[in-house]
Amino acid sequence: MVVTEMEVYAVSGADGKKRHRPWRKCSDFSDEYIKLLTEELAPLRPPNGSDVTNFCLLLIGPISGGKSSFINAVLSAFAGKVIQKVAVGESEQGVTKRYVPYQVRQADGSLLRLHLCDTPGLGESSGMDAINLHFLLDGHLPHWYEFSPYRHVSLRSVGFISKPTLAQEIHSVALVLDTSTVSDLSPTIKCMINDCKRLILEKGIQLVVILTKIDKLHKDIADDLADVFKHQVVNAAVEKVSEMLGIPPNNVFPVKNYHSEVETEVAVHAFALMALRKLICMASDVLEERTNDSDDRTAGSGEVKESDTA
Repeated sequence: MVVTEMEVYAVSGADGKKRHRPWRKCSDFSDEYIKLLTEELAPLRPPNGSDVTNFCLLLIGPISGGKSSFINAVLSAFAGKVIQKVAVGESEQGVTKRYVPYQVRQADGSLLRLHLCDTPGLGESSGMDAINLHFLLDGHLPHWYEFSPYRHVSLRSVGFISKPTLAQEIHSVALVLDTSTVSDLSPTIKCMINDCKRLILEKGIQLVVILTKIDKLHKDIADDLADVFKHQVVNAAVEKVSEMLGIPPNNVFPVKNYHSEVETEVAVHAFALMALRKLICMASDVLEERTNDSDDRTAGSGEVKESDTA
């Protein structure tokens, strides 16, 4: 047989196991790769002229989806050690009750120009739904605002911000889902997720999906996290969520948060930093667009005034 061209989809190694082509291209996980990612993200700032000091990156999702654990993973990646600053745990009503911003601190003590904002899980009795999310996205709620499962946010809510600035608005959103339970979400929660997604996109805010607990999909994944992008079961989970929510697959990021580990893992940090990078890029795009729109309105207003005066 004479072969002039060949495309390889899978190769069997000496151990007899198939070596699949990666379904998502990524650099090899290593300490050097983590260093490159942190050095890339650390100096990022909101666009000049936006009058915004910190990116506001919001995390939403069902109860026990892994929002708080993801924040801990990001904090750990920059600190170089396992950090559990955000309280986590299993609870029917969820552990988080407030809208809480967390700053990311590097090992040298310097702070990144962003807030990772935790929220109560979406649920029938958690106090978090599309109505309250509307006020949150527009910047009407102060940091540390406590949601009530008995009443929605209103103009009379304690601390309500009547005229929020661009800095108080949300600049990008991550929907955090437990990969192992996505198929088991109740119709009510699915409806709440779709309502929130629709609201986010209507406001011109970009959405990322973070799929947590990918190690529960297959035992081989837990044994070697570095091969996640070669596991077709993970690819299938990404494609399924992409189709379910109607968003591109490259906006869906599988991650593994810290749970029982006491030492850092390169792969855990890599997953968290890749998702964070996407969130920051989207937030920067939103801020640039809103800043330009504001400048255009100001310029237009100035021209009208000049014409009226003349």
